[in-house]
Amino acid sequence: MKTLSPFMIYSIYLILSYLVGALPFGQIFSRIKGNIDLQRVGSGNIGATNVARTLGIKWGLLTLLCDIGKGASIVFVALHLIKDTNLAAFAGIVAVLGHCYPVYLKFKGGKGVATACGAFMVINPAAVSLAVIIFIIIMLITRMVSLSSLIAALNFPVLSSYLGASKMLVYGALVVALIITYRHKENIKKLIHGQESQFSFKKKN
Repeated sequence: MKTLSPFMIYSIYLILSYLVGALPFGQIFSRIKGNIDLQRVGSGNIGATNVARTLGIKWGLLTLLCDIGKGASIVFVALHLIKDTNLAAFAGIVAVLGHCYPVYLKFKGGKGVATACGAFMVINPAAVSLAVIIFIIIMLITRMVSLSSLIAALNFPVLSSYLGASKMLVYGALVVALIITYRHKENIKKLIHGQESQFSFKKKN
């Protein structure tokens, strides 16, 4: 039996990474819980924040864990079973793109923060941990998920470089930070005009 070439292994695994990253857990849970189209309520986003606002904090946390988990799982397999650090970095980026542009929802997805956190936590835990701390601090001060996410994401490549990550991981962190920033473009406009909403633990009616 002919073995697969490295190119074929990369290609197949990156396609799998996209399909796993594209799994819209927020939309799935909103359909199960209340037959709600998450893209038509609240911010229209399929991520954990909109789920928490729509269905309650428990469902928001479940969505958060699942979005983190899909990024972490796809990178873990590449790093520890296939044993390829470069593939793991690429897989993480592709999983984030899958979450942002899921084929299951006509390429209209989330912001990619949780999936990126899970993916890079596996290969760059120190930098991700510090980025999460930055997120929490900004969140406690402003109660704005978007602003907290943006500041944490933009600091992530800097933290990666400072902590001695490989060039590939730093470049990967930079790409992910740019993706997350682009996905927050509407939030950035609201922040500039002082119109961005603050997060509340109370479920919206």
